[in-house]
Amino acid sequence: AGEQQGAARPGGPVPEGSTARRRREMPEDAPDNNILLFGRWYRRLQRACPPKLEDLQAFVLDRTAYWGDEIALRVFADTFKLVVCVVLQAEERLQVVFPPGGGARSLFYVVLTHRGSVPHYRSVCVADRHVLQMDDRNNAPSPGGAKYVTGGMVGRLREDCPLGWKQHLTPKAMAFMDAQEPQKETLREPVVRHSSTLKESTNAIESLRTSGEAVEGLVIGGFAPGTSFVERICCSREEENPEFLVSKTPGDGDCLFYAMVDVAAEVQREGSLPRTLLASNGKSNGRTPLLEVTVSHLRKMVSDSLSDDELTFFKAANDF
Repeated sequence: AGEQQGAARPGGPVPEGSTARRRREMPEDAPDNNILLFGRWYRRLQRACPPKLEDLQAFVLDRTAYWGDEIALRVFADTFKLVVCVVLQAEERLQVVFPPGGGARSLFYVVLTHRGSVPHYRSVCVADRHVLQMDDRNNAPSPGGAKYVTGGMVGRLREDCPLGWKQHLTPKAMAFMDAQEPQKETLREPVVRHSSTLKESTNAIESLRTSGEAVEGLVIGGFAPGTSFVERICCSREEENPEFLVSKTPGDGDCLFYAMVDVAAEVQREGSLPRTLLASNGKSNGRTPLLEVTVSHLRKMVSDSLSDDELTFFKAANDF
């Protein structure tokens, strides 16, 4: 309730009817898991030998087969040197994905919700930024009056995800986090929700439980009525918070990649695209910035990052 829908991603979202796959058209028995989806995808090729690394890479490039997952999140975190802060709408808590190579200096929030049982990602714009630098010089009050990264936001991240920060942040970013004032512990209240819509159920709760459509959990309390779920999950109730805008993302297999296009566009405007997103200019080791970072570029970046380690895991899980 109270969710604020922001402007579409730069250039405007691809109309849902023209995207590669509309999730509601997926067969009911389709496994909602990239590992199992890979098994189904590969078996349709009817090859006699077990899959090779190039097969897994091709699967990730296939917009009709693979949607973003934690492998992609780790690649994006490492490429852009940021901590991906996943806002879990159903559980009302935060999950973080650190760059495996460390050196994170920024935060990026992305909402993970569900359409039925299917995961759906949407980027979050804080005031007018997607990438939030953990640096006092870049944390001046936003256009809405509050700082981009508040003490409450840092406190909520460390409350839900207490481990891993020192190992994966730059010393400067870690000092920024340590300097934030501690906040009061989050208030949580019991609630019963409809499993598909996530709406709080006040009537017919027993019938929902009988039909298996009820989900019992805890919601964050103490905020004014109408406060967006993103602000409740990400912030403290004790201070002024920035404005959170959730993108309108088509409900297809590219939703996570659309979210990361928002990040790439912002980084690109600052002139600091990572080398993996620079196009060869034909000269020796010469690279030229792309005019526009697309979903295809980001998919290829994830595909190129795969190794025999991921292949071994995917093969074992599918019993090839």
